Amino acid sequence: MVPVCSLLLISPALCSAQLLFNATDVVKKTDCNGTVILPCYVINLNENNINIMFVKWKRQGKIIFSFDGERKQFFRDTSVPSANLLSETDLAKGVASLKLKNAEAEVGNYSCEVTESNREGETKLELKKYAGKLPATVLEPVGRENKQNLNGKEKNNEYGNVLQKTYNLKHIRVFFLPFFFANSLGSWFLLVERAFIISLLFLIIILWLAQLSLIGKYGSLILCNY
Repeated sequence: MVPVCSLLLISPALCSAQLLFNATDVVKKTDCNGTVILPCYVINLNENNINIMFVKWKRQGKIIFSFDGERKQFFRDTSVPSANLLSETDLAKGVASLKLKNAEAEVGNYSCEVTESNREGETKLELKKYAGKLPATVLEPVGRENKQNLNGKEKNNEYGNVLQKTYNLKHIRVFFLPFFFANSLGSWFLLVERAFIISLLFLIIILWLAQLSLIGKYGSLILCNY
């Protein structure tokens, strides 16, 4: 297989200097979320040293946040005073995700630029507002390689559980009373059935005894005639 760098006539040194990302196309937020996380994951760091790293986040082309690992210096635009790295410690592992308050997370196009010494790279994503309520997460990323159709899926497991509980309650209300009467009627029919069987047994015994008495009476008459 011919390397991509050779196909593009790019120097191997320049090609290896490109940082690669686990890309996310779309992030969705709702008004219910207190915090929004914009994912940015570098997958081919070499040094894994925060002191030679620099992170820059842009919104609609304007820098809103940056972090200088060497100087341990942050920059935050006045529109995003709560913006911060998801984990400063994990930056050396390639986690350059941005965390900020929901009210400051305006919908639009964002870009994450990461530099490691003389290597750099950029990934872009779009933040959208979702009308419903997402299940127990502060965001819902849709990756380029594993994008899924979300239209037919349940968006709120908690709401579904409430519906299920409500249905179960209605189910009990609707069917409890007939079930009670069904049990009562069943017990009543069971008693009648037992009484009928006992009466039938007594009737059979009475008929059997009457038959024996008739046999004894006519048998004695026959013996007398002989």
